[in-house]
Amino acid sequence: MKNMISLTAAVAAVVVSAAVYPASAKSDRILFNIGTAGITGSFWATGGQVCNLVNKSRKKQGHSLRCTVESTAGSVGNLRALRAGDLDLIFAQSNLEYHSYNGSGPFKKDGAHKDLRFVMSFTTNRLHVVTLKGNGINSLHDLKGKRVNTGNPGSGTEATSYMVLKYFGIDPKKDLALDSKLTSREQAKALCDGKIDAFFYPTAVPVAAIEEAANNCDTNILSLKGPELDKLLAERDYFGPVKIPAGSYRGHDKDIDTFGYAATLLTTKDLPDEIGYHLAKAVMNGFEKIKKTAPMFKLLERKMSANFGKHVPYHSGAGRYYKEAGLAN
Repeated sequence: MKNMISLTAAVAAVVVSAAVYPASAKSDRILFNIGTAGITGSFWATGGQVCNLVNKSRKKQGHSLRCTVESTAGSVGNLRALRAGDLDLIFAQSNLEYHSYNGSGPFKKDGAHKDLRFVMSFTTNRLHVVTLKGNGINSLHDLKGKRVNTGNPGSGTEATSYMVLKYFGIDPKKDLALDSKLTSREQAKALCDGKIDAFFYPTAVPVAAIEEAANNCDTNILSLKGPELDKLLAERDYFGPVKIPAGSYRGHDKDIDTFGYAATLLTTKDLPDEIGYHLAKAVMNGFEKIKKTAPMFKLLERKMSANFGKHVPYHSGAGRYYKEAGLAN
């Protein structure tokens, strides 16, 4: 929202890095972008679906919006970029949404971001801790002394993995043989090639980065349970116990215990009302189309998407649409 770019320049660019809110003719397109995460993750796929629906709804809904997606480092970086005005909307884990709004957790030094606004949520992301069968890693405690990919800097994966390791008594800087910083795209190959022993990945089920690992080597996804996890869930009520269903990945024929949270689409109070309204309307009208595009979307429901994972106020436009549609009070 800080930078102005012409429509000609935007069409020529692969990624739009800021929005345009023209005050001239109605035929001018209003450009905005969505920060996602790595291109093999659920945020990227979901962002593509959102933009596709918005862009195709222009004629039917009578707007001139044009949406693009941008690959980013992930949730923590997205929330900081949103606050700085470098992104218009972002995807972020709902727990990190909470922390950013309240100035806690990884955002303690940043201070509370009270301008943060909720647009909608999508998949329930589940924490995957992926390793190889037969390597002696059967619980989180076994990660001590191992080479573990905890996520690239500024990602929600990094913030979540550090938090979980702390609850299980592991200091990633002292207790791991390697605190690896590979992207979601790189970690599957690194695991199968023996360059790392395990990786953390909070994401929807199923997701390409974990399917790649499971299809190319014999993976083991750790079951997360016990007093450490009970304490985590008791102290952080924005998380909840969930399962990775049996059959989600090759070689995994039983449900796997873990915890999860919502993948939320966020913005600030400064986003024009029109964008939030038409985006919410386009996505809700296209929900059945989204559900058919990938298995990770099959459990989506409109009312849940309009409310689940909401730890901050609604964006004015999105909230207005949800009230009109009977999806929120």
